[in-house]
Amino acid sequence: MAYIVFSLAEKTGWSIEHILWEIPIALLHQANHTFMWLSGIKVKMKNVMNQEEAQGIARLLGI
Repeated sequence: MAYIVFSLAEKTGWSIEHILWEIPIALLHQANHTFMWLSGIKVKMKNVMNQEEAQGIARLLGI
């Protein structure tokens, strides 16, 4: 999970402390999939998250 925290900190500008203590773990997990989707990487599990959900998470994260 550390790479997710560092990636989110880099993309959003949030401090690592803020991410660890203020962001729900489930959102961090979804953020990882959103970053991969935004980078053009196809995730193996189809139909788990659609494009609208990924864009919503990206807006929520401010990326």
